[in-house]
Amino acid sequence: MSADFVALPDVSRFALINATLPTALLSKPLAGPVREGLIPAHVIIDAGRIAAILPTETTLPYDIPRVDLDGGLVWPCFTPTGRPTTWRHAWISRCAPPTPTARS
Repeated sequence: MSADFVALPDVSRFALINATLPTALLSKPLAGPVREGLIPAHVIIDAGRIAAILPTETTLPYDIPRVDLDGGLVWPCFTPTGRPTTWRHAWISRCAPPTPTARS
């Protein structure tokens, strides 16, 4: 089994087309159909950074290499906080009842 989901082109500027993005992580609203908090989009990568997020109806320059994600999810790379956090940790801290405090 391969560890890679897709093979990225060996260039500094390329497009991830037919991607699916979580709308909660977008800094600006994007035109397009939103379904369950997700929206289809094209993502332009330039020098390892997101240069643009465009609606799928946008015509891309013909000379830009493309990687078709076929609806695959794209998530930003999060910065480590130095504190280990797991889904279990997040679930417990949000849903656990408050601990009783000792009375003097």
